[in-house]
Amino acid sequence: MKKALIILIGLVSLISCKEEKTKNNLFIQGKVSDLKIGTIYLQGLQDSTVVSIDSASFTGESENFKLQAFLEEPQLMLLLLKKHNNEGYMEVINFFAEEGTYEVDAKVTDFTKAEIITTSENQNKLEEIKKAIKHFNDEDLDLIKEEFDLKNQNKNLEAFERKKKSMERRRYLYMVNFALNNKHLEIAPFTILSEAPDLNIKYLDTVYTSLDDKIKNSKYGKELNQLIEFRKEQIKENETQEVLKKDSITEQALQ
Repeated sequence: MKKALIILIGLVSLISCKEEKTKNNLFIQGKVSDLKIGTIYLQGLQDSTVVSIDSASFTGESENFKLQAFLEEPQLMLLLLKKHNNEGYMEVINFFAEEGTYEVDAKVTDFTKAEIITTSENQNKLEEIKKAIKHFNDEDLDLIKEEFDLKNQNKNLEAFERKKKSMERRRYLYMVNFALNNKHLEIAPFTILSEAPDLNIKYLDTVYTSLDDKIKNSKYGKELNQLIEFRKEQIKENETQEVLKKDSITEQALQ
């Protein structure tokens, strides 16, 4: 009886392990060149908190690593590298994870520029938007320097302010067009949420209504809809406050 019970427990454990393995649908493999000792973590967001889902340690025997996880839908995830020979030093790269295999080729000297090879369309589009964001960020830095120089020279800032607004408008329009052109991908609502959440409500509505139904019902599609509803409530509250203010002024004038 005891022997049968042990066998039964063993079978249950084996089945559980097998089921656990079949649940994983995201597989990440690669190497971090020249890393002797350290740990790489696969991280995701759960209730606005970053949590580690899987990890692999480097002990000096190999530069290769493997990570895996189960995803219900595509989403942004992180790869965090901690070098144990440099306590407290960590580097992070983000990528758009979805079902499939990702190949990572990284160097310990420049982990943030790791090459990620995948067939994921979301990930490829993420790389595209990253380049655009870097371009706009570089323009921002140039504008900061230009504004500093103009102020030091006590020059009129009217032309500069127009230039600054024009750049901001180009940035927002780029994000909107990017989302509209990729309405079949989860990267579309994610881009608006991360790069242009303060867009005019009509543009937010335009992007959301253009999304494929599958994307509207995705994690980031739902979050975009929640943002729109929140912004609409804000507008209603502001309009109510304006009406009350006008009524108060009118009442005072009649007294």
